[in-house]
Amino acid sequence: MSFLRVLAVTLLLASFATAAELNTLKGKKLTGEFVSADDQSIVIKTADMGEVATPLPDALELTLNAMPAKMPDKYIDVELIDGSLFHCTSYSFKGKTLILDVVPGMQRSIPMEKVAYILADAQDPNLRKEWDDIFSKRGRNDRFFLRKNDRLDGLAGTFGDASADGKSIAFQMTDKRLDLKLSQLAALLFNNRLEGNIPPTVCKVIDASQNLVIANKAMLKGGKLTLRTVSDVTIEYPSLQTLAMLDYSRDKVVYLSDMKLTEENTFDESQVTFNRDKNLDNQSITLEGVLYPKGLVIHAGMVVKADLAAQYKEFKAILGFDPNCAPVSNVKVIFEADGRQLYTGEVRAKERPQPITLDVKKVRSFKILVVPSEGLFIGRQVTLADAKVSK
Repeated sequence: MSFLRVLAVTLLLASFATAAELNTLKGKKLTGEFVSADDQSIVIKTADMGEVATPLPDALELTLNAMPAKMPDKYIDVELIDGSLFHCTSYSFKGKTLILDVVPGMQRSIPMEKVAYILADAQDPNLRKEWDDIFSKRGRNDRFFLRKNDRLDGLAGTFGDASADGKSIAFQMTDKRLDLKLSQLAALLFNNRLEGNIPPTVCKVIDASQNLVIANKAMLKGGKLTLRTVSDVTIEYPSLQTLAMLDYSRDKVVYLSDMKLTEENTFDESQVTFNRDKNLDNQSITLEGVLYPKGLVIHAGMVVKADLAAQYKEFKAILGFDPNCAPVSNVKVIFEADGRQLYTGEVRAKERPQPITLDVKKVRSFKILVVPSEGLFIGRQVTLADAKVSK
């Protein structure tokens, strides 16, 4: 290969390695090279406008070009007290520090007091479901877990120091002290929590292996991304090649399915309900073959209310029918804001899904009413895919 061809390929790969797309709160999309980021702005070098700085309050999502990585057949999940999550191939302790071998081959050192839990065989969906239930009900003790008869069995106490080789850890119970071999443990649950004045979340950083960093600060300089987590742990990415997204949308864009909602059943029937992020058959939300991870599916006869606290400017959703749900029939959807009607329209079974945008500035009480257009209400439902409010 000639020198010029080598140079051309090198430049192409270098350009590709930093390619990025930034979506802003005002609906703009900037495509180009991710140049820098700090506490004030994100800089993208575009082909037509050169370097463009977007203030952090206006940034939503910065998508990079990393291809999804293949996960190992087995992995360990380690979650920090701020929600940061790492998929690991192994771990050990060095004094009061947890040493992680993070997929796809990065080593992280985490102070033990910043760790919420360690879960082996986290790729097992049944184990993960059981663990999520345990974690949601955790008390005020450390606990270690063994796997017995395909279930997690745990004992309460306090974790102590690790052994010199980092392969075991002391555990003090009321009546005795144990030395636990890490290789035999299914999970470790630590009584560590975020307390006091918690720093704000600036962005969520996701890499190609679906590791998640909840960052209070993100600084890109010289091609290296340095993150400080909400729990004050420093995480570095020496290059952008394994990064997938920096999500700055927290509190700027909120999905209705993530909000506290109240409901009213106007027909007083148990079959009349609504679902978050699933249709009424508990399957993924689908419109015209497109899967939507977020949204609401509301049965006719339901009134769903959200308190927007006058914090948002715009509501957006895609209204339609999920063809996987039967029967499919026309319904009327009404949106109200503080008692006044914002929009009313009929969603018809044979029509294409329709995007809707509503002005919700200074709105506190936001209400969605679904009623059948004709006939009985049983089985009649509507999908509000990607339903969200933005500032």
